[in-house]
Amino acid sequence: MKTFTDTKKLIITALCTALCVVLPWAFHGIPNAGSVLCPMHIPVLLCGLVCGWQYGLVCGVLGPFLSSILTQMPPLGYLPGMLVELAVYGLVTGLCMRLVQTKKYVADLYISLIVGMLCGRAVAGIAQSLLFSAGEYSLALWVTSYFVTALPGIAMQLAFVPAIVLTLKKAKLIPQRDADRCNMEFANYLKEQYKLHPSMQPQDAVKLCYQAALGAEHLLTDFGAAEKYFAEEYAAVEAAKLPLCEEISAEVCRVNLAAWKAKGLPAEWLFNMFAASVRTARGKSELFKEYLATAGKVLPLADRKTYLEQYTAAGMPTVHHSEVYRAAEKPAYRIVDRRFTRLLPILEKIAALPKSDRACVLALEGRAAAGKSTAAAMLAEILGAPVVHMDDFFLPPALRSEERFALPGGNVHYERFSEEVLPHLHSAERFSYRIFDCGKMAIEGEREVCASAYRIVEGAYSCHPAFGDYADLKVFFDIAPDAQMQRILVRNGAQMAEMFKKRWIPLEEAYYKANRTKENADLVVEM
Repeated sequence: MKTFTDTKKLIITALCTALCVVLPWAFHGIPNAGSVLCPMHIPVLLCGLVCGWQYGLVCGVLGPFLSSILTQMPPLGYLPGMLVELAVYGLVTGLCMRLVQTKKYVADLYISLIVGMLCGRAVAGIAQSLLFSAGEYSLALWVTSYFVTALPGIAMQLAFVPAIVLTLKKAKLIPQRDADRCNMEFANYLKEQYKLHPSMQPQDAVKLCYQAALGAEHLLTDFGAAEKYFAEEYAAVEAAKLPLCEEISAEVCRVNLAAWKAKGLPAEWLFNMFAASVRTARGKSELFKEYLATAGKVLPLADRKTYLEQYTAAGMPTVHHSEVYRAAEKPAYRIVDRRFTRLLPILEKIAALPKSDRACVLALEGRAAAGKSTAAAMLAEILGAPVVHMDDFFLPPALRSEERFALPGGNVHYERFSEEVLPHLHSAERFSYRIFDCGKMAIEGEREVCASAYRIVEGAYSCHPAFGDYADLKVFFDIAPDAQMQRILVRNGAQMAEMFKKRWIPLEEAYYKANRTKENADLVVEM
């Protein structure tokens, strides 16, 4: 996440406040522009949405005040009502962007904008009727002035404000969620950790902040030594019914070794998850500083402020758990990217399979954009397994016909898969198969499948009935239609998304329905 500092917020707030002065002056030549187009509303709404409620409130008060003083727009008689209205715009839009969580940024944006616009108009109307024009203000006058007359301005706000925010976000000038929202979420993780581990000391809080922001890359400078240390620590830990995963941020968690051992999962899987998490660490030092500030505010620890000041002055070195924490909590865990923990149901199923001398084969089937390829790549790192991609078996042009496509699952080259892959999957020996290149629309090159105790077959049609019941574990990846199209649009672009919608998805759905693929799976997951 890109850090959004207070300095950046102040700069944007200053720009929005300046626009509150400039825009009414620029529209001054249009008759009744202030009431009809409401140009001053746009920068205040933007400030609240982008910078948060505190800054939106300041912009909503300062903007009309400075404009009135410098340009006499609005006139002093109208200023009190506008101050109330615009202050509420900035306040409410900022609060809504912090609190509304639909998991869709555009939806959050419009909900926050509309709620802010309605609240501002409602509060301004109440203020007019009770304070500024007591006894002279009516509901009809309120509806006329704030909605009917201002309809063009409302339309402009709904059209331009979200578009400007999305443009700023696309240009990476602002993050998807501001730092306040991130810190508010992290504060909840801190409080939960303190509840789980009440012996936490200030230095344990610092360690938590470090791991939440930066991961654990300082532990893996020497891979061999880290692997040896892990094996020794894991052997010494006794199995216990503890929480398997303790979330410490939106991106990483602590996986308890004792709980992992209690579940009977292979130790090397956990080490591989940890090592892969280190390689994909996405931490930022600025985020670490923000997390430290949050810890200083929310944790009821003695001498925490003094410790944090001394720690910062010392250059923020790596710290270990305190002796108090070690004695009380006996911490034994590894920091793991939370994306890996989504695979735990699959790993538990694999661990429960009967032991065999032959290779264990996993088939990852499911809908387009449901996360099959991502899951296959992560499982490959955990299991040390090669991946066979069904995309390598696109149907060549010579076999494409209406009759072929009319068959459920007919749009995959299942004959070649049966010849080149299926006989070798359980052998655990190295083999290779030819690849279909969609760019050249021809078979081009080979993919080598290394020797391994595990094999992963990934992609739509990996459970095709022509292959028989070859997989030791069949996993179906599901996704809702709306989320599916949104992912495809982001991943493949508008043109390909239309192709998926009209051609490939209907073919897949016909195949799943005819073969009851989801119903016959050993496990159904959503990524």
